[in-house]
Amino acid sequence: MSNITSSTGKLQVIRVPNTAVGYHFVITKDGTTYQTRKLSEEGAHVIGMNNKSIGVSFAGNFDLTLPTEAQMQAWYKLYTDIQTRYPGIPTYPHRKYANKTCHGRLLKDDYFAVQYQIFSLTARLNQLKAQLTNLLTGRRFK
Repeated sequence: MSNITSSTGKLQVIRVPNTAVGYHFVITKDGTTYQTRKLSEEGAHVIGMNNKSIGVSFAGNFDLTLPTEAQMQAWYKLYTDIQTRYPGIPTYPHRKYANKTCHGRLLKDDYFAVQYQIFSLTARLNQLKAQLTNLLTGRRFK
């Protein structure tokens, strides 16, 4: 396991070398994040985009259920790290490039991008609340 320091704290990624998994990352229902390919390796997750994308797979059937809270928290940390390395990299569902329902009928195409923005805004709001509390109580803050 390796820890990557990101703006969201420690991102724990379990590296799984020499696998046949086509995605670069897999996020399980409990939020465990496995890196199954190096970012420098070409993926095998969507025809025509493998050499210019980072594949992230979520355990679950999102035709039937929503991602777990733990998965979304792991996604926020992972995507923050990916954004740090590749600023502006978008997130698209599998179905944009293939005749599939991925990432699931229950999720709109921009589901993960919108959820990321919600997590980001919530984190910023919490920072501002802490700063305001410190100002009101006379404590210093960073």
